[in-house]
Formats: sequence, C-alpha cells, structure tokens
Amino acid sequence: MGNTVKMSVTKKLSNVLAVFALLLLLWILVKSFYVNPYKLETEETAFTIATIKSFEMPSDGGMTVDFIYNVNGKEYKGFFSYSKLKVKVKDRYYLKYLKSDPRVSVFLFSMQVPDYITNVPKNGWQQIP
Repeated sequence: MGNTVKMSVTKKLSNVLAVFALLLLLWILVKSFYVNPYKLETEETAFTIATIKSFEMPSDGGMTVDFIYNVNGKEYKGFFSYSKLKVKVKDRYYLKYLKSDPRVSVFLFSMQVPDYITNVPKNGWQQIP
C-alpha cells in the first residue's frame, strides 16, 4: 500500500508541474504576441541601433540571428528567426524599444541604418533620424 501512495503523490506532483509549465508557456506566448506589441504601440518608446552579431543553428532546427543594442549604457541582446532577410554580421538596423523596459523591443527589418549615422544618444532617439 505504501508504494501506491508514493505513486499517487508522484503522479499528482507531475500533473501539477505539467499544468504549471503549460500556464507558464501560455503566459510567455500571450506576453510576446499581445502584451509587448500593445505596449510598444501605446507607451513611450524610443529608437536605437541594433547590430547583427551572429547566426546560430539551434538543435530544434531553423536559424536564428543574434543582435545587440545599447540603451543608457547597458547592452541588451535579442534574436529573431532567420527568414529570407539578407543580413550579415555587423549590419545595423533600427530598433524600437519601450523606454520603461528596453528589453521590450521590435527589430525594424525594413530600416537598415546608413553608414553615416555613427553617434547614437545614450537614451535613443524620439524619432528615427
């Protein structure tokens, strides 16, 4: 009878962990696809430059592009799934970010930064120069 109780407790714990993991995944998806884009449209934002740093091939397939950007002297990292966009390491693109939380950002794929723009204000631009 002791083994049955242990198995029952283990199964319940596994179920609770599975539900928790599912809820966490659901929250991440909701935040990524609804909350963050909404904030970027409704809250105060600024623009900076993101620089392509590397390409990676994760074990689950596909290719990702890693980039970095700086806001107020702090470096942030991001990535996106590689598609048909022709980018190379060191290419620079504009990036829109949330002033209250610079980790919330959107990479502006269609807006490559011209070579003559070299100085970026520490807290970004209010508009793309």
